[in-house]
Amino acid sequence: MPLSKLNDPLKRYLVNGSCTVEAEVMLNEEQIKEEVKKKVNFDLRKGKQ
Repeated sequence: MPLSKLNDPLKRYLVNGSCTVEAEVMLNEEQIKEEVKKKVNFDLRKGKQ
């Protein structure tokens, strides 16, 4: 979003100089497990614990 749009008082994105952002996050548990496993295996090969 362009800064000009964020600062547009008619859009009301900023209230008293603050902007609140709401986000919905969805996670795939199996994908996370796989990424963690890769990271752990990589660290073990590099000698980190």
